[in-house]
Amino acid sequence: MKDEAEKDVLVTMLEAHKGQVASAAKDLGVSRATMYRLLNKHNIIPDVRYCNGGYATE
Repeated sequence: MKDEAEKDVLVTMLEAHKGQVASAAKDLGVSRATMYRLLNKHNIIPDVRYCNGGYATE
């Protein structure tokens, strides 16, 4: 349950920051390295083209 909530927050923050990982990390109060570790943990791949808020997740 905690992991699902964590994943939801990550996706929501990436959408709010238009895919900008560094900006989303700053807003969450974590380092970019931590943000990328969390994205990797949840298999979230920010779409570098950021089109319509789409994120690839498995």
